[in-house]
Amino acid sequence: LSLRRQRQMCIRDRNSTSRVLPSTIHTTTARETISRVCPPRSSKTKALEQIRAMTISLPDDAREIPHSQMPNVELRIGQSTIEGAGTGLFLMSGPQPDGTAHAGDRLGTYEGARYTEPSDLDRMRSSQVVSDYLYEAIDPFTETTVIVDATPPFSCYGRYANDGLDEFEANSILEFDEEGEVILTALTTIEPGAELFLSYGVDYWADQARYESLPLLTQQRIKKAYPDIDRHLRGTAA
Repeated sequence: LSLRRQRQMCIRDRNSTSRVLPSTIHTTTARETISRVCPPRSSKTKALEQIRAMTISLPDDAREIPHSQMPNVELRIGQSTIEGAGTGLFLMSGPQPDGTAHAGDRLGTYEGARYTEPSDLDRMRSSQVVSDYLYEAIDPFTETTVIVDATPPFSCYGRYANDGLDEFEANSILEFDEEGEVILTALTTIEPGAELFLSYGVDYWADQARYESLPLLTQQRIKKAYPDIDRHLRGTAA
């Protein structure tokens, strides 16, 4: 699957240089209700216990990456609230005193093998590399193009954030920090227990093979979220 056809525009600026490939839509699992994930404040404690019961942390053999979540932040991998999306990423506790996360708060990282050499970038962009977990962007602090491959299942928490499509607005973003790390950052106030969503961008979904493999319902949701998807699909087919 060619990375060249998997570009994503940054949620803050659809014309930005950031592209992210953190996850994909699967075709299994049942839907969880929104009330279970975004509970009223009066039932927050009970709801968080329910979410803990339906989510999983990184297994013992993957705990050598504690920096995958930021200090005073607890993230969990669990069943997504999006029907058919498989796993998702949840904020169990944010860095604020009340457990929330505010816009600009750093929640976790997007980690994996990093490529910056021109020959490596060309290889990772080729059709011989098949992965839904490649992040390519220009580091604004160094003006260097970087590709991060988070294909290994427990490379980081950030790879589990889904695209909310037409159902959930993006509440987080991937971006570089001053040290060149790719950080999962809150875009708005996020309550404890809420699922974290990114915007993958139209180019991610415009990959012909990916799009045609999805169920009709998911294709319809993509069209609602990205109304110009058909034009991009024709472009990739050409």
